[in-house]
Amino acid sequence: MTTDEILSVWEIFDERMSAKFFDGLNMGDIYAFTPAEWHAAFYGIAPSDFKKMFFDRMDTKGIMHVSEILGDMDEFLEGLTVEDWKNLTAAEWECFLISTEIDDIVEFIHEMHAVDRKIVYDMFKFMPHEMLEDFREAPELSQEFSKIELETISHAVEQNISMKDSLLDDDEMEFERPQHERNHKNGRGRHGGRGDRDGHGPGKRNHHGKRENREGHGPEKPRNKKFGKN
Repeated sequence: MTTDEILSVWEIFDERMSAKFFDGLNMGDIYAFTPAEWHAAFYGIAPSDFKKMFFDRMDTKGIMHVSEILGDMDEFLEGLTVEDWKNLTAAEWECFLISTEIDDIVEFIHEMHAVDRKIVYDMFKFMPHEMLEDFREAPELSQEFSKIELETISHAVEQNISMKDSLLDDDEMEFERPQHERNHKNGRGRHGGRGDRDGHGPGKRNHHGKRENREGHGPEKPRNKKFGKN
């Protein structure tokens, strides 16, 4: 079946039928999805539900494979709620981080720390060791962060799951406080914050054009063309 044909069938499903169908899928069924089935699911299921249904259950390799099929993930990332970001798995964080430019990660840290510092804490807790090394080898990045942001980052790095036997020395893990404060509100002018709102329940997407606005979004997310692809 084509993507449009699959979506036409799913339009017939009521909430009970949809729940029965998706709850009955095991990981073997999910990994056996055709590209048309993945595109239908991506277009037909709201980002929060897509994340819970599929990405939350996948490893890094699986998420990268699906992202390669789907392509542009901008709308998916922008559709995630604050609660979604607070509950990303280690695999989801890895895919997000390896596909996002460093400048966008810095901006993301400013925006999300203002919403809920747990998001930034988890990001550094699950950050791959190679990327931690990149941060360590670019001390000028410390000037990009406020004192409270640096404290959150430092605590998270101490608990980073990729570190074994303190691969980084304490001095290396600590970002130095900049000599002057930067005004982060202006940032790089690329991502307008949306603020913290209430979450939304399960729902289908509007298949004709962009998604309808839904409650629960945090700040606009960095624009990465592929989620889980360099």
